[in-house]
Amino acid sequence: MICSIKRLRAEANNRALFDISAVLLDGRCCTIYGPSGIGKSTFLRGLANGHADGEVKGIKFSKLLKFNGEIANIRYIAQHPPRFEFTVDKFFKKMLVANHDCIGCDDTLQDIIEAFDLTSILLSSMMQISGGQLHRVHLAAALASSAELLLLDEPTAALDRSNSAILMRLLREFIANRNGYIICCTHDPNFLWESGNEPCWNSVEFPTFVSIKPPNVHHVI
Repeated sequence: MICSIKRLRAEANNRALFDISAVLLDGRCCTIYGPSGIGKSTFLRGLANGHADGEVKGIKFSKLLKFNGEIANIRYIAQHPPRFEFTVDKFFKKMLVANHDCIGCDDTLQDIIEAFDLTSILLSSMMQISGGQLHRVHLAAALASSAELLLLDEPTAALDRSNSAILMRLLREFIANRNGYIICCTHDPNFLWESGNEPCWNSVEFPTFVSIKPPNVHHVI
């Protein structure tokens, strides 16, 4: 079990965006699938702030959640992650300082930098790199961090097919080597197909949370 949701309500301007109750995100990994604009990103943002009620970007969250006891740290990667006015290398160094208690973090980060072909942009400003490069930088930092749970919003939206395949391999390693947990929101049927065929990965539709089985997923070539 990743998370038991007794209630998660989001509202803006006194209007409910959704009010979800009695949902269990089971297994070690879960893909939440649905078209753009139906609230998947808002749902994921609600999980990102943990148990506490609060307001994020004008959206008020009321919630009663229970995460797996193995989950102490959560890392959220938005579909459009932030840029900073310093280099990629400095961003990674800040991440390493923040995760100083994570054994092997340096080596893991270096392996992911090489896998995502980020070495050539380490001295580039994060304000100047492409959208795909920016997303890979944030994914690399998350995958190397001390987080037990990754919340990934449209993780393949800015990636080409090659980097999407690399990401799937890195997610498998995060699960196998770190005993990590993952929740992804996506409208990408290819990612749904790939993740749905992983043995420890569940797939559900949003907002019904009805289970989707790989044979019923349309695989787009």
